[in-house]
Amino acid sequence: MDLSVVIPVFNQLELTKRCLESLDAHTRTVSHEVIIVDNASTDGTAEYFSTMMTQGGAGTPPSIQTIRNEENRGFGIACNQGAKLARGKVLVFLNNDTEVKEGWAEWPLRDFREQPDIGIIGNKLLYPDGTIQHAGVQFVKMVQMPQVDCWPIHRLRAVPGDLPQANQPEDVHAVTGACLFIPRDLFWEAGGFCEDYGMYFEDTDLNLKIRRMGRRIFYEPRSVVIHHEGKSSRNRLLGSQLLLKAAEIFYSKWEPSLKEWRATLGPWAVVDTGPLGELGVRWDASFLDRSGYAQAARQYVMALSDANVRAQAGITNQMDWSYVEEMSMATRRHLERLAKTPVSRDVYILSWMPVADEDMYRFFRNLNSKFGYYVGYTTFEADRVPECWVNACAGMDEIWVPSRFNRDAFAASGLPVEKVKVVPHILNEELFCPKNVRPLEISGVEGFCFLSVFEWSLRKGWDVLFKAYRQAFTKKDDVTLLIHANCRGELDARERLAKYFKEAGEDPSGWPRIVTTPGPLKEAEMAALYRRADAFVLPTRGEGWGIPFMEAMAMELPAIGTGWGGQLDFMNDANSYLADFELREIPHGCDLRPVLHPEFYWGARWAEPSADHMARLMRQVYERREEAKEKGRAARAFVTENFNRERVAATIIKHLKRIRMSPVFVERKTREIR
Repeated sequence: MDLSVVIPVFNQLELTKRCLESLDAHTRTVSHEVIIVDNASTDGTAEYFSTMMTQGGAGTPPSIQTIRNEENRGFGIACNQGAKLARGKVLVFLNNDTEVKEGWAEWPLRDFREQPDIGIIGNKLLYPDGTIQHAGVQFVKMVQMPQVDCWPIHRLRAVPGDLPQANQPEDVHAVTGACLFIPRDLFWEAGGFCEDYGMYFEDTDLNLKIRRMGRRIFYEPRSVVIHHEGKSSRNRLLGSQLLLKAAEIFYSKWEPSLKEWRATLGPWAVVDTGPLGELGVRWDASFLDRSGYAQAARQYVMALSDANVRAQAGITNQMDWSYVEEMSMATRRHLERLAKTPVSRDVYILSWMPVADEDMYRFFRNLNSKFGYYVGYTTFEADRVPECWVNACAGMDEIWVPSRFNRDAFAASGLPVEKVKVVPHILNEELFCPKNVRPLEISGVEGFCFLSVFEWSLRKGWDVLFKAYRQAFTKKDDVTLLIHANCRGELDARERLAKYFKEAGEDPSGWPRIVTTPGPLKEAEMAALYRRADAFVLPTRGEGWGIPFMEAMAMELPAIGTGWGGQLDFMNDANSYLADFELREIPHGCDLRPVLHPEFYWGARWAEPSADHMARLMRQVYERREEAKEKGRAARAFVTENFNRERVAATIIKHLKRIRMSPVFVERKTREIR
């Protein structure tokens, strides 16, 4: 007989059935037997195999034996039990949460015949979405674990399965026991699996014993198996405890040998896998539109991925295809991969307004039950938030907001301040870099150009902008006000501007130049738009963060804004121009958030920027251009240093580390054991 397939089992009967069905479908050209070792399953596994052995079962392999343990004896002992019954020339130890593919057995058996110095063969394990779960094990130097000389990790984890590097047969440091081929006689010559570990490191231990016997460890990517990883372990906290216990045994036994073999295995790569291990983060947001929520969430989830945090992007809205087509191909591919990344139900984050027509946080919590922790990410542009928002936020474990201004507003509205955490926006510094961009050509722009980017709503202060601009300049000044506006409704920016002049009784021919852009721009075009300007101005009445300010500052533009709001987390007198203001109650029926009811803002205040001071600041920037340029350079230095992807990712990881150790998270995850 060619092959004996040994499958240790603990519950997950339905996965075991799928594993056996795949074996029957894809191992027909190889003479084989299957040996099931049931480690005291409680889900009907024993009854299923008892019935199958007495009556026969459709789709089962031609030869099957079962062993039933009255207690869970662990992976190593179960595998050894199965191997003692084996008759095949080659053993393969296979997890029950796997599904084998065509050729999975033929290629390793061929390798053993053609290369007799191979001792162990591992194959390519894929997640169900087609990304790599295992392509061999590599010993590395872990930044997070200075107490050990090296640590085994899975190579190329979570990369696409068709990546060329993942499809090269080659020698590796070790392979996983989830699917491990070894000649039967060699297995027993090495003493089988060490039974001291209980769980974890038994496979690595066997690999090193075979290596010590002078045999090679080989990775065969033409043998492919789908792995529903971790289905047999119901609790990651318990798993972590078992892992650390097993690690102590492993390093007390193998650390001297690993140091001796370092020259043979090659220098350890220094790896920072992030301090969170396998903590899973699902981040739901409207990733595929132009909203500030979407823009922030895209940067957050990609930053976590780059920092080796296991994050999944949950897309909650229908695609805005016009916007998706404008996104860079790199961003689209990154999001597509993150949307398919499998994660455990550890931390759930939702970027959304707490209340629209209903409590959105409760709605999405119900859709995503049994997570260990729930975080709501939101923002508001006034000094207080609606009572219904506070009630919705109270149902989450904590709330993330982009600015200290928001933190104070939520706390002032009744949410405990310790429940509100600040996670600033991330600057896309590669895109918004003046050295990488050429100015956008726009007809009609002449002289010194003031740029304003906003949604055409009262909150953005477009009325104050026009008043200040008219006060600061005359038709004789060589100046242009360039407006890039997102207009909701039937009228575009040019038509709204004409309506303003008509209602104000103004003759635009007597004004200094005003030019509007011709509609939506792609991401790269936005950077080019900033590059065309000489200064940025926006007399906003309220911002949760102020994305256009940050982007303009990253492009080294002197920025003129209101001295109140979320933008003060990065705008100050040293790098910007801040206008005076008065706090005023938000008028009823204003268009602050058209999708919400106006009574949401009763009792809240925002800023009324001084048009006179704004005009003086615009004139100052126009006349003292070298001073303004110096502030622009200081602005870029500040935002790129403090709001780059790595810096903000470190802030999020700090929060996730705290969450992982919080009593709420620990209690919910521990509850899974009971």
